[in-house]
Amino acid sequence: MKTNLVATILLAVFFLFILLSALDLITISFSIIVAYMLLIGGMVLVYNAIQKENKIETFIGTIFFLAGIFFLVSEYFDLRISGILVITALFLITGMGFFMIFFAGSGKRIQLYLSAALLAAGLITIITARQFKLTLLMNSFLPVLNYLWLPVIILVIILILMKKD
Repeated sequence: MKTNLVATILLAVFFLFILLSALDLITISFSIIVAYMLLIGGMVLVYNAIQKENKIETFIGTIFFLAGIFFLVSEYFDLRISGILVITALFLITGMGFFMIFFAGSGKRIQLYLSAALLAAGLITIITARQFKLTLLMNSFLPVLNYLWLPVIILVIILILMKKD
């Protein structure tokens, strides 16, 4: 029930943003809208899945959430997206997905080992590729804070509606 309500709200907000953008009332790109929807939808999926102890939903929600973060970071920061960066992101996102399954209560060590191996592979590719520049990230971070009010408002509304049930 809660998941259907959240999905309906996310779709309504998605189409509202597209409509407002088409009418030139707001300036927001389609990729930003999708990134916000992935971010918020992933948080809600993980929240519900952990309560139901559903491992697959926990993994998928984590993937959605982290994919949303990846798309927001790639959109707002001055990054050159290359093949090695995408592979690194896949390692890190999948590793965090397995860690969330372990953290959510499965207790199986294979998930912890898979998580550690994938996270280590992601860190090794970051170190060997050297495409990550901390100064560039820090210089780009402050302007991004201006855009973060939107997902916070949507998340608060969803959490309030979920608490009513």
